[in-house]
Amino acid sequence: VKNGVGLLTFHGGINWFEDEKYYDLIGGFYIKDTQPETYLIRVNNNHPITSGMIDYEISSEKYDLMTSPHNEVLAYADFSGINMPIAWVKNY
Repeated sequence: VKNGVGLLTFHGGINWFEDEKYYDLIGGFYIKDTQPETYLIRVNNNHPITSGMIDYEISSEKYDLMTSPHNEVLAYADFSGINMPIAWVKNY
């Protein structure tokens, strides 16, 4: 990453390491999750990564996260009235 290579992490990658530098690098950290349920993922398709994507339903646990305000949110879900980021990009 220091040399300009991108980093992609997903699902459990949010808490691979308990390290402040790692949280800064990926733009967030894990707080807790729920039992699996079905919910709607809303997609921001105004980014090259998500261009052409549409909203979709998923059955999975929900991750409560603390995310950086510097992230550009690509997808989110409604967690009891809170738009929780599900996918984002962040410059480091």
